[in-house]
Amino acid sequence: MEKYKCFIVDDEPLAINVIEQHLAKFSQFEVCGTSTDPLEALIKIKLLQPDLLFLDIEMPEITGLDLISSIQQKPEIIITTAYREYAVEGFELNVLDYLVKPIPFKRFIKAIDKFLEQKLPQQIVPAIEDPSYVFVKADRKTIRIASNEILYVEGVKDYVKVVCRDR
Repeated sequence: MEKYKCFIVDDEPLAINVIEQHLAKFSQFEVCGTSTDPLEALIKIKLLQPDLLFLDIEMPEITGLDLISSIQQKPEIIITTAYREYAVEGFELNVLDYLVKPIPFKRFIKAIDKFLEQKLPQQIVPAIEDPSYVFVKADRKTIRIASNEILYVEGVKDYVKVVCRDR
């Protein structure tokens, strides 16, 4: 299983700790670094090239939004902040999600799901041993579908929609 590298930037060590504890519950994620200093974080992000960045907005010296603009090769970014008013600006910078502190674990899971959906798009894989079946990855499960049950297959943006008689 592929491991995704995460980097956490927050001027509050307690907030970093909460995110680390949440991430520890997911085996496919590893924290490759943390920083309470956004300028130091900029250098570390460039060196470590994480897949996912958890980023606070209100920090000394530069804001998280300024930091996003300074990163050349951007990872997926989830903003973690106590301030709701920056959400629109964050999404204009193409952040993946926006979590308001204190971050409930249930809401954290939704953000992680968004990340995984982008990294593991639903796909159709033909069955090698029996061509009368296809296997479809959906909702993080692999489903076996008899070929004669499929009414049609439709392309929807980055995904494929498989329509069967009963589902």
